[in-house]
Amino acid sequence: GRYVMGDKLGEGSYGKVKECLDQDTLQRRAVKIMKRKTLRRIPNGEQNVQREIQLLRRLRHRHVISLCDV
Repeated sequence: GRYVMGDKLGEGSYGKVKECLDQDTLQRRAVKIMKRKTLRRIPNGEQNVQREIQLLRRLRHRHVISLCDV
């Protein structure tokens, strides 16, 4: 889909999270933005992100965010 970026929602050691709008469905989403350069400086940073992606791909629960795309 086509996304329009909005305000920053938060920031942490791994990167920042911004709000965006999917222009096709008009759904609000959150985008987590991380730089590989930053992840390499964090011990196990890249592996932790890969693990998070794998878990979110499999997890389906109403109280947990769902992963749309990577």
